[in-house]
Amino acid sequence: MTFNKKGGNDKHVFHIKSNPLENVKSYKYLGITISNKNCSLKGTLLNLSVKANRALFSLKTNLNLMKMPVKLLLKLYDTMILPILLYGAEMWVPSGKYTFESWDKSPTEKEHLSLLKQILGVNRSVQNNMVRAEFGRLPLIYNAHARAWQYIRYRRNKTQDTCVKMAYDTDCNLDAKFSTFKEFEASVKIVLANNLKLRNDLM
Repeated sequence: MTFNKKGGNDKHVFHIKSNPLENVKSYKYLGITISNKNCSLKGTLLNLSVKANRALFSLKTNLNLMKMPVKLLLKLYDTMILPILLYGAEMWVPSGKYTFESWDKSPTEKEHLSLLKQILGVNRSVQNNMVRAEFGRLPLIYNAHARAWQYIRYRRNKTQDTCVKMAYDTDCNLDAKFSTFKEFEASVKIVLANNLKLRNDLM
């Protein structure tokens, strides 16, 4: 894979000895989908939403979810489906540059809202904030930010002789436009400023 701004196939052919290597547009590694377009990880969200949908379908096959008390249903969802949707958030949130508007259109949040609207029995066109408010739930970007921020704190607190800490320090010393951490830290401050509970949980 060769990375570029447009995401097209590069004409360069790489070889190992005399064997040409396949040049692909995306590659999945440990469940994270990496695209050749600006090294984007956004394809990961689509793949995870498909897996989460299959897992939810399996639950629906074995349990009558819509007959459950809503509190129990959401607890089951948060325990069994949410970890699939947010897998690897520590990686794809900092590089995603998500706004609240763009996040609502993400495969992850669409999957989340789909269940909530099914429970309410409303049309998919119903305003998303009204649906979440009915259940007292926040967009999953908050959960994803929390996971990513906790990972950054973990990296920050490692000892100087560990690879994790050295990678963290290198990222922090990069120019702001190249540093994943600096951009993410700025976005988290905005999120925390608008959510007192999350701020108390993380700080």
